[in-house]
Amino acid sequence: MISLLLSTLAVASPLYTWDFETDDGGLNTTSGLQFEWGPFTGADPSTLPGGSGWATGIDTYYLNDAADGLLLPGLDLSGTARPVLGLHHFFSIEDTDLGDSARLETLIDGEWTRLEPVYGYPSERGFAGFSDTWRTDWFDLSGLEDDLQVRLYFVSGLFLNFPGWYIEQIDVVDGDPIPPLFISADGPADTQDLSGPYQVTATAIDDHSFPSLTLFWQENSGEPHSMTMSSLGYGSFEGHIPGQQSGTDVSWWIEASDGVNTTTHPDEGSASFRVALPAPTDLQADDLLSDGRIAAEKITLRWASPLSDTPIAGFEIARDSESIASSTEPMATVKLKSGPQAFTVSARFLTDEGLATGDASLPLWVHAALPYVDRIEPKIGWPGDRLRVDLHGNNLYLSEGMVAVEPGTGLNIEELTVIDANHIRSIISINESAEPGTRQFTVTTGNTVVETQPVFTVLSADDRPQVIAARPPTIRQGASTTIFIDLGVATSISDHAPEVNLGTGVFVEGVRSRSTGFDVDVVVAIDAPLGDHAIEIDDGERLLTGATITVRDNRPETKRGCSQTPANKAQPLMLLTVLAGIAYRRRKSQQRT
Repeated sequence: MISLLLSTLAVASPLYTWDFETDDGGLNTTSGLQFEWGPFTGADPSTLPGGSGWATGIDTYYLNDAADGLLLPGLDLSGTARPVLGLHHFFSIEDTDLGDSARLETLIDGEWTRLEPVYGYPSERGFAGFSDTWRTDWFDLSGLEDDLQVRLYFVSGLFLNFPGWYIEQIDVVDGDPIPPLFISADGPADTQDLSGPYQVTATAIDDHSFPSLTLFWQENSGEPHSMTMSSLGYGSFEGHIPGQQSGTDVSWWIEASDGVNTTTHPDEGSASFRVALPAPTDLQADDLLSDGRIAAEKITLRWASPLSDTPIAGFEIARDSESIASSTEPMATVKLKSGPQAFTVSARFLTDEGLATGDASLPLWVHAALPYVDRIEPKIGWPGDRLRVDLHGNNLYLSEGMVAVEPGTGLNIEELTVIDANHIRSIISINESAEPGTRQFTVTTGNTVVETQPVFTVLSADDRPQVIAARPPTIRQGASTTIFIDLGVATSISDHAPEVNLGTGVFVEGVRSRSTGFDVDVVVAIDAPLGDHAIEIDDGERLLTGATITVRDNRPETKRGCSQTPANKAQPLMLLTVLAGIAYRRRKSQQRT
């Protein structure tokens, strides 16, 4: 019997259509209080598709305490097998016991009688509440008069009003245009279960037959799969989606068919759930400023392990979606690159199917300014040298007392001075036994360790510039003279003017370069300490030593035989001492200037 009925109703033939785009379709109002035809422009434009139609106020909310009907032209249903009216509409109507309502009515034996939709009204009073979107409701006109009168009827109460009732199109067809109706449908929530299967259930009905339901799904937007859902009786159905790998987004939807018409759940798009082992949480980094900035070459990341019944084997760390490290503990120290970058962490789980990677954590954004040392002055030295070495860089954030320098094997730091945030000066001594070769300095500031980009080179001791001798090798107290300091090598070892130090009481007034050394003008104080004075030359880079000069007293040499000391012998010596003092003060004044 059902098969014969489906065959009869297989094709739905159109009888009447009103789309209201160009005119009012010949519909008439019974009171003129509410209904009007025109473009939908106002009451709730965000939900309207545009175009024209009938509404209880096309640009305003409906009136209170009013009743109005919208009468369709007469319908000739003679010769039809199953006439059905389809109403495509939208409503936003007060839904309370004393509220408003809308419905369809037909004239039976001279009285307007309420027509029931095939699947019922949403409210006992009719269309009330909020449709949220445009919908089509179907009315079976079978068994009614061949010459049928139908009207849309709206009634409002005394108090609240809402946007109202909007009619976009009305169709009358002969046949079965009514698709099955979903009463409910439920699918899986997000899950850590990789084995599956994942159950989907639905309840659906049809106006004339038992519908068949097909479950569709796709994995990560791939090709769709499908299966026929099993009937559990009374319009209930069940289907299953097989187990998935961790990190799979599953989209699913159901099609219900009565053999002629099809309905899809959801109405638009699809439902979804995610199959994934959980992500670590609370990803943080040491020494990171609140805005994500850091000046470092490396960063230490820390995170909280995810909660799961599945054992964790370790963690994968990614930078900008590229795996860069792994760890068995919830922390890791990784290298930074210059500029902005995003770090994430994923756990590795021991599942029945083997190792599986869970979801990635929320990203931790880091903007790194890589510290570097790109200049060393000087870059060479010899065994036995004492050097003033300047290190220059960027993003170092140096501060006095918070920095250390490691110069490498055979080199020793004697003194460190922070010149500014990116410049440090050190006094370095090179062991006499230091092997020739390169050394890479390491600068540590705070928790940041920076290796210098250029290297320092220790040269062979055979070529080392040093003080060979002073000529003459002696000077006397109170003397003003010139000595030659012999280096044994060309003196163009530095662009800086050298400073010569001959110890206490010996004042240097001028230094002139010669081929292998310096002519040094000196004044010796009358009370300069006697004995050997170490010669030290600071050429701006290194401190050269290696020889001494001897200071003797100002007494003349003893002569044999009678002799007489001139009466005014002390006067020239006193004058010389005074001149030496004046010269010393003049030189100091010039240095301060």
